[in-house]
Amino acid sequence: MQRPDNKSATYPQQIAILVTLAIGTVVTLLWITNVGLQAVESEIIPLLAKTALPTLGCTTLAILLRFLRWHYLLRVWRIKIPIRESLIIFLSGLVMIVTPLYIGEITKAFLLKNRYGAKLRETLSLVILERLWDVTAVLFLFVLTSFVTLQQLAFIVVIVISLVSTILIIRRYVTSPALMRLFHPSPLLICFLISLASWTFASGTLYAVAELNLTIIQSIQLYSSSTLLGALSLVPAGLGVTGSTMIYQLQEAGLPTQKAVAAVIVLRSLTVWASIIVGCLSLYYGARYWGWFRKLSFINHFDDIADEYEETIPPHIRARLLDRKLSPIIHELRNSDRATMIGLDLGSGQGWYLQKMLGEGFKMVGVDSAWGQLAAASRSIQTDHLAPNLSVSDALWLPFASNSFDFVYCINVMHHIEDRDDQSQAFDEIARILKPRGYFFLHEINVTNPLFRLYMGYIFPLIKIIDTGAEEWLLPRELANVKSLNLRETHYFTFLPDFTPKAIYKFLIGFETWLEQSAWRIYSAHYMSVFNKPPLNSPADAATQRSLTQPLTPA
Repeated sequence: MQRPDNKSATYPQQIAILVTLAIGTVVTLLWITNVGLQAVESEIIPLLAKTALPTLGCTTLAILLRFLRWHYLLRVWRIKIPIRESLIIFLSGLVMIVTPLYIGEITKAFLLKNRYGAKLRETLSLVILERLWDVTAVLFLFVLTSFVTLQQLAFIVVIVISLVSTILIIRRYVTSPALMRLFHPSPLLICFLISLASWTFASGTLYAVAELNLTIIQSIQLYSSSTLLGALSLVPAGLGVTGSTMIYQLQEAGLPTQKAVAAVIVLRSLTVWASIIVGCLSLYYGARYWGWFRKLSFINHFDDIADEYEETIPPHIRARLLDRKLSPIIHELRNSDRATMIGLDLGSGQGWYLQKMLGEGFKMVGVDSAWGQLAAASRSIQTDHLAPNLSVSDALWLPFASNSFDFVYCINVMHHIEDRDDQSQAFDEIARILKPRGYFFLHEINVTNPLFRLYMGYIFPLIKIIDTGAEEWLLPRELANVKSLNLRETHYFTFLPDFTPKAIYKFLIGFETWLEQSAWRIYSAHYMSVFNKPPLNSPADAATQRSLTQPLTPA
């Protein structure tokens, strides 16, 4: 198949970059001419050497926080894409810093539409909301750090009215329930705090290049005011306005002209132009390796990572988790009143848990939706001279007769079903294939702790290939809503992160055990919930059971 021509899609970016480069060059030359090339040159090199690292550090943190807000907005809006692709899409949008008010970042909306089929009206609204949060945060920082005059107050009122009007327009023409979720108190507060933190770090770049000639408060005030003026000028990247405003304000703060000019040149090079370079590289990477301008073809994520999956979890962590997760299951089954039992490993992956259960003497069947994972499971189990019974299937349509299994366990699988209705259907399917009073053991990641949720949702998928960042987490308190199974109990366990070095791991196990027995246990990293299928004791139970025993067929 012929590859689409991507060149036409990059022409607007090329033109915008060339125009911005021309404006920036002219303005910079005018300032250098005014001060003297030799004077500015003598200041730039030493300043660059001393401040490059902290300035680039602040720029990086500011960009990462804006990305965190972007991906959070996508999740709230239920636009679920792998976090690594989300990052590249976001960074590609940095090219559009060269447009007035960053409005060219609507490129991201078109990438989401072309790649994932997202509705353009919704993705455009997301980009506009991003800009609103930026303006709100910069305006807040300016007001917080300035003595506001009557004229400045009028200026602020105009901006606020504009912001409110834009929000009302978005709510008028985008009626998605997801949009309404964005205006709930929690998303509003989270987006505001992230935006505030991002622009505070961005202001820190001015503090870095000013070399302690400004206080942090002065740096935030000067940076926010010059950024607002640059945005209102509608000049690409605020060139000629933002920089010149900074120079004048630095002069008023007591910096000699040549130092002020040098500071702003270094600042803009390590913020605006560094961001544009990152954006160009990301856009090229996305177009070259992921085909931004082609619709995504479906590939099972776990098929894709089958060959690398085993390497993602350190052996000592995997061995301990294997024991911690299966021991309570085995203990429960050994104490049951059933002589022989057949079980289902739902989402068996590479077969680690299945192999252990077979070794314990249980008759088992393994199911997974990824061929590559089952192939790896078959190889490892046969090496142990066990007889695996494996099947490729989806959790929503299990190829088994009703009342077939004495027990089912599902270990870190349910959150990969990225829709609440589908998760409910999976619970119903499990209830259908279980015998009356059969056991269902659900092992899941516990994201009750907001810091752990942040780690699992936004950091772990970037450093590990197991998760994509689009998971639908199940909180323990939500399991009481499962209608087809009776929730009996929930156990909380493990606190040590998967990156804990083996050398110190054994010394921390005692502390972990104490946490598991304390009131803090609800914030553990994992939990196991035990369900039972209701017995047929009443007409109501029988009616429910009959509805579950009917095989589900796709609509």
